[in-house]
Amino acid sequence: MAVDRWWNKWNDYVDINKTVSTNEGSSSEHQDSVSASTPKRPSSIDNSVLINEAASNSTIGIELHDTLQEHTDYILVPEETWNQFCAWYGGGPKLARKVISSGEAQTDLSVEVYPLRLRLHLMPKDDQCAIRISKKVCVSREY
Repeated sequence: MAVDRWWNKWNDYVDINKTVSTNEGSSSEHQDSVSASTPKRPSSIDNSVLINEAASNSTIGIELHDTLQEHTDYILVPEETWNQFCAWYGGGPKLARKVISSGEAQTDLSVEVYPLRLRLHLMPKDDQCAIRISKKVCVSREY
């Protein structure tokens, strides 16, 4: 998908700039060959390909396609990194996710890419609403 391609283009762009800056004292012939193959600056980030428009709504927010694979379709970056990329290259939309703790000591951290979704049916009207909660929430029934 486009996000991983953007990430690869950005890595190529950054790596070639390191090569050019470290070879400043080398021959002009080498400089010309490096310049000729220099990757272009990446365009703006387009996260729209990750969004499942059919499942997204104002109640539960932006939903991602449920078949996405980390490092293939998307790369997780800290919010500060995302903000800097947006300042440099533009793009979006922002697809913020929560970091949750788990394990006995609650010290294992992971990004909750796909929050748990529940559909509640209110009886007897058969009204429905969707909610999104973290895996750490306990759900109980009150009588």
